[in-house]
Amino acid sequence: METMRKEIPQTAKRLARQQIQHVEGLHLKAFLSDIKSAIGVDLRSVLSDTTVKRQLNKAVSENVKLIKSIPEKYHARVERILKMGYEEGKSRFSVRKLLVEEFKISERRARFIARDQTSKLMKNLDRIRQEEVGVDEYTWNTAGDDKVRPSHRANSGKTFKWSSPPPETGHPGEDIGCRCGATPNLDAILGLI
Repeated sequence: METMRKEIPQTAKRLARQQIQHVEGLHLKAFLSDIKSAIGVDLRSVLSDTTVKRQLNKAVSENVKLIKSIPEKYHARVERILKMGYEEGKSRFSVRKLLVEEFKISERRARFIARDQTSKLMKNLDRIRQEEVGVDEYTWNTAGDDKVRPSHRANSGKTFKWSSPPPETGHPGEDIGCRCGATPNLDAILGLI
């Protein structure tokens, strides 16, 4: 039993790191593609791993806390489901469905947690990577539906500096459940080309 208690944090950390690295790889590919489409230049060589690694480590810690908050008796079952999902290349939606079935947690709650944690990581990576390539401003955009909060709707289409977030909302993605995004203002980069 004592060995299992010691293994749980290690297992949680490994599982969280695997998922976060997967998300980060998807983000990097999309980010580089978007920037190249917009300005015609591959900025891969400009990006540094240092700041991204700090953000990924922070995300791993936050996700480990979530995993560790699951009662101990469920850890082995969660690990089995996640491991099977990774090995079989299942989508996060399929893994979520398996967890819902296994633990009878609300599918809505599971979907919200998965979306919120992934979104927070993606939005933080947006900021880090935009700042690394010289983007210091962004235009706030929303999901454009009736679920958008009034304060977020009020920010839509406005330009903000990464160094100065909107006081009521913070940057896109910082509020719980925020689905807003930050479209980079590429004027600074375009001025260098």
